Formats: sequence, C-alpha cells, structure tokens
Amino acid sequence: MNLSEKLINKYFTMAKNISQLSDFPRYKLGAIFIYKGNIIAAEKNSMKTNPLQKEYNKLRGFESENINNGAVHAECACILRTKNLDVDWGKVKVFIYREHKNGIKAPASPCQACRKALSDKGIKHLYYTGENSIIYERLD
Repeated sequence: MNLSEKLINKYFTMAKNISQLSDFPRYKLGAIFIYKGNIIAAEKNSMKTNPLQKEYNKLRGFESENINNGAVHAECACILRTKNLDVDWGKVKVFIYREHKNGIKAPASPCQACRKALSDKGIKHLYYTGENSIIYERLD
C-alpha cells in the first residue's frame, strides 16, 4: 500500500485510543475504517452482543448458547457502524490495534469470524499489530 509511515502511525494511534474504551476483560482491541483519508468508523471490542457477531462466530465453532458468543469484536462493530454507507469497500483500509490488559501491544490478526465478515463486505486492505511490528495483509 502507498501509505506513509507517518500516516500509518497516525491511524494506529487512533485505533489504540479507541481500544482504551473497551470493556472487554482480557484485552483491548480497537479498529478504524479509513476511506479516502477519512475515518468512517472507529470502534472497540465490547461485551455487548449482536446477531451479526453470533452468525460469523459459527465459523469459530461457537454455539449460540455460548455465554460470550455474541461479544462484539471491533471489526464487526465497525461493519455495523457503516452498514448504510455507500463506499467502494475495496478501497477501505482497516487498522486494528490490540493490547493485553497490562498495556503491552499484542498481535491483532482478525479472528476467522471477523476475517470472513470483512471479506464479505469487500474490504481488501488490513493493517494490524504484531508482537513487535505492523502487518499489512491484502484480502482477496
């Protein structure tokens, strides 16, 4: 992708800031959707539930009775936030930041459910934190 390091760092700082609002007990995760240089969604993981998350969690082997089955991941929360937008989803860039509850940055590769939800939306460009790196991945 043709984003400068400065811009990538800016977007990860935004994703980190939104992650701090998470009420999830094990880790903090924030995601932002960027379209034509503008933020169109900024969300965090949450203990709130949603049918979209429950549906995609079937890919992870979760049964609907599982107590945390519908806890909304930041990526799906962004999809829900943008469900009525008319944009070229292939040009949307997703930035995902994760940290452990002790504040140390953690890998944020989307889970199988979120990866499928992003792909179904037509999103192709993912940036996420690694152990000590930033990873770019193109979904096809």
